[in-house]
Order: sequence, then structure tokens, then C-alpha cells
Amino acid sequence: MKFIIILFLLILSNYLSAQNLNTESATKFWKIIDVVKKDIPISNELWSEFRNAKADSLWFGMARQLDKNYELYYRNAIEIVFRPSNKSKLDSIINLPKDNSRNLQNIFVIGMYQNYFLNEQGIREFYKRVSETAYLDTIYNIAITMLPKKFKKPTERLNALNIYIHGIESGANATRHGIMFSMAGLYNFEKEHFGILGAHELHHLLRVSKLKGSIQSNHKFAVDIMESCLNEGSADILNNLPVFEKPEFTDLKTMTLINSEEKLRTIDKWFSERFADTSKTRSEEEIATLFNYLGGHNPGYFMARTIVVNGFKNELRETIDNPFHFFLLYQKAAKKDKSKPPTFSIKTINFIKQLEKLYYNK
Repeated sequence: MKFIIILFLLILSNYLSAQNLNTESATKFWKIIDVVKKDIPISNELWSEFRNAKADSLWFGMARQLDKNYELYYRNAIEIVFRPSNKSKLDSIINLPKDNSRNLQNIFVIGMYQNYFLNEQGIREFYKRVSETAYLDTIYNIAITMLPKKFKKPTERLNALNIYIHGIESGANATRHGIMFSMAGLYNFEKEHFGILGAHELHHLLRVSKLKGSIQSNHKFAVDIMESCLNEGSADILNNLPVFEKPEFTDLKTMTLINSEEKLRTIDKWFSERFADTSKTRSEEEIATLFNYLGGHNPGYFMARTIVVNGFKNELRETIDNPFHFFLLYQKAAKKDKSKPPTFSIKTINFIKQLEKLYYNK
């Protein structure tokens, strides 16, 4: 499981609190790259300066919980990829077959090569653009396209928000410390659609579900599933829909949509069983397995995309605080969709409506 989580961390990642654009980590990353490209090894002093930047310290702290060698893998990857004297070693690693023979160190090297080495000049130029732009205003204006039209801008909250730009991997994470973006992640998503990845993360902060009361233990699994699917699926519309048809997003698209229909059938089975038998419930581990340990992206994006392409985007926006309606709206969209995606049984629909009456605060 740890291997799966780290793999996803290398591809996309999923963790909130951004007006203050902190580029300390990014600046120090390029300082290291400039040194290593001269075939000079990274000194402990230089590395300490880099890893003690706020964003890096936070990231490495989280990553260490997944693998104690994470930071070492990353440091080694920089030297293998960017030091000219390591070219033969780099060539041997990037030409490895795409199978389980790749160990974690090699995966870090390949990620560094694909994300930063091949795109170095483009990322440097893009990073400069982000640094010189009112980035928060840009991503806010995109994020609110998936929020109710009468949404009130939380100015004070936004002014207190921190955005960190760093050079680790290719993800975008939302933590209690702030929104953290890797330069590679921003570049990959935003080089042609400026602001969409940032909008995804900001949407998580701005969207709040109106749930009420204490959720019963035998209802919690269902509410958690619906909330996760809405949370990630609605935000994914902002950044995935514009780019997923491009070849470079094939792997991420596959991961986000693989077996989505089967996952919906599983959810239907679980919900209908629970409606018929109040003793039926599902564990957190079962839910995590259903989601491939990636939160509600899959099948959330499949559901949100089905809703949007069938003409119900405005209704989704106006009910973005209601995870129960998200599932009911998917049902309506799926019945309209000519590709005939899975629909829910009457037992499942009745169960969702029952939960909505109990827990949605109108």
C-alpha cells in the first residue's frame, strides 16, 4: 500500500490554508540545480538551506511518514538527473521497462527527469510568470465557476491564505499550512490553461458541505463516500476537463477513470444492502480500497463529468454544498447520457434521499 501511495504522490498527490505567495523553496531549488549542472555535488550546507524552506520542510515531514528514505531518494534523484557525470547512470534508469523492476529510487529519478529535466526551460519561464502575476485572483475567478453564482467572496480568509511554490515532485497539496504547488505540476496543467490546478485546490477550501447533526455510525460510510466523490469530482472538472484529451495526461486520465463504472456499481450494491439491512456497513479500509487510496477522484470525476456534459453544470454549481444531491443529479444525468453509464437502484436512491433528510442542512 505504501508503494501505491508514494507512486500517486509522484503523479499527482492529494493534501489546505494563499494570498501570500511564498517562492523561497522554488528559488532554492533552482540554486541547487544550477550548482549540480556544473557537475558539483550537493553539499550538506546547500541541501540544508533548501530543505529548511517552509514548503520543503512541510513536504518532507509528510513524506517521511510514508517512507523514511523519501528525502534521500529525492536528493539522489537531483544529482543523477542533472549532474553531467551521471549521464550513463541516468540513461540506464530511464530506459528501464515499465514494470515492477523499477525500485523507488529509480521512480524518483524518472519523475525528476520527466518533470524537471525535460521541461526545465519551460518551467523556469512559467515560474517567473506565476511569481509576477496576481495568481490568487486568477485561480479564484476559475474556482467560482464551480460555486453558486451568489457565492460571497471570503476576502479576509483569502488574504490570510498562503501559497507555496516548490520544486518537489509534480503535485498540488492542500494542508492546514497553506496550498502547496510544485512548479512541475503547475506547468504541466497550466502552461496552456493558466490557473486551473490552483483553482482545483482553492475550490476545496471554498466549497463547504452543509451537513447537520451527528452522523450515525452505520450511515457514516455512505456520507463519507458521497462527500469524497463530490469534493474531488467537482474540483476535478476545473483542471481535468480542459487537459485530459492531451497525450501527456494519458496516465493520469487512466488512473482517474479506470473502473469508474465498476466502482459505481459497487457503491450501488453497498448502499442498497444498507437500505435493506441496517446492520450493513463498510469500513474505512474498504472505502480506501474502492477509491484506490486516492480519495474520491475516482469515481467522483466520472460522475461530475457525466453531469456537466449532459447539461447540468449550473445545477451542480448551485447545489455544490449537498453531497446527496450530487448522487441524485448524477442519476438524472446518467439516464440522459447516450453512452448509458451505470445508474443506481431504487433502493440506493431511497437510501440517499433518506440520508439527505437526516443530514442536509437546507
